[in-house]
Amino acid sequence: MSTAVQITWGLALIVMILGPVALATWFWRRFGVKPGAFLLGALVFLVSQLILRAPIVALVQSRLGDAVSQGTPLILYLAGLAFSAGLFESCGRWAGYRWFFRPRLPYDWAHAVAYGIGHGGFESAVYVGVMSALSFVQGIALTSMTPEQLANSASGDTLTQALQAREMFAQMTWDQPLLAAVERIGTVPLHIALSLVVLQVFTRKQPIYLLYAVLLHGLADSTAVMLNYVLKAPNWVTELGVLAWGAASVWYICHRYRQEQSSLLTTQEAG
Repeated sequence: MSTAVQITWGLALIVMILGPVALATWFWRRFGVKPGAFLLGALVFLVSQLILRAPIVALVQSRLGDAVSQGTPLILYLAGLAFSAGLFESCGRWAGYRWFFRPRLPYDWAHAVAYGIGHGGFESAVYVGVMSALSFVQGIALTSMTPEQLANSASGDTLTQALQAREMFAQMTWDQPLLAAVERIGTVPLHIALSLVVLQVFTRKQPIYLLYAVLLHGLADSTAVMLNYVLKAPNWVTELGVLAWGAASVWYICHRYRQEQSSLLTTQEAG
């Protein structure tokens, strides 16, 4: 593994792991939200994705086998994964709002944003970041050994896999590790925006917003499917698509903030 790859991978880990921590710390100090909102968001991701959805996805994959390895079946399968993520995570957000927010946490913009930061931040730092860090350590270990040294320490399928992994890490270009970091920069705002969308189920008393959240999440996740597998776009183009969703999410977050501030000002003037 080249020095350039090690540097960019280290920078990517900082973005994925320390970035959400820095964002949560700044937001907590700036808006004075209760820490429970961050923790609840993280818990929702843990339960909805890792405990509930992941085993179901693994079961489906084991049943389908090679039937979805390429072509249209693969695209449909990946799209199904995208919308299933939207279903599980959005319903998880709804459950968190329904049974754990009130009376501990208010249904307002600040705590909904903190809820989203906890959700997206946990995914970025723990689910993606930790796995990336483990791969980073593995890559350094494998590329620091010669094929002969690997042959002395492993054999059979294990040796074959180790040699293949070593070759993959050795051929990485400096920009590849940054792709995951760019994706997190786009997806954390998306999680925050979706938390604000689901909040409207309770503030506006309109359940249709839960469906909106599921569909938006599914469409956002399907962006990579369309760009990678349908349009055959380069990886960086795919990540730019994710960043576009992130930019739209930032606009929505700010829009909802202005709406809440306007509503509060109108209430004060009326009082």
